Amino acid sequence: MTAVLSGPLDGRFMDRPFLLDLLDILAANNKNIKQAVTGTLFKVFGEDLDFNSLHLLITEGATYCLKAGRGLKELFPNMMHVACICHALIRVAELVRYEFPLVDELISEIKKVFVKAPRRNKALAASG
Repeated sequence: MTAVLSGPLDGRFMDRPFLLDLLDILAANNKNIKQAVTGTLFKVFGEDLDFNSLHLLITEGATYCLKAGRGLKELFPNMMHVACICHALIRVAELVRYEFPLVDELISEIKKVFVKAPRRNKALAASG
């Protein structure tokens, strides 16, 4: 699911953003993300859409989102794209595990201990 939200950035609006659309994107790729954003804005604003009015785009840090942000920047010149840093950190961690096999082995062993921990499994079973 992809949510397209909107709200003013003037400092006076201290409430939650408005949900413009909720889309079920079957294939996560840059083309579909760009279509979700532009399609929603055209649906809401129609011919009155001002391409200079989109100032901020917040997405995941996945590669396809970064590419979509670059493509949308061409349409919306005042837009700044902010991506979540979590994906970047995961990619760095995966690279470290790949480059250092002993670190990879250590992390794997630690994960085994936590996954099989009786206290953790009991809490998980109790939660639902």
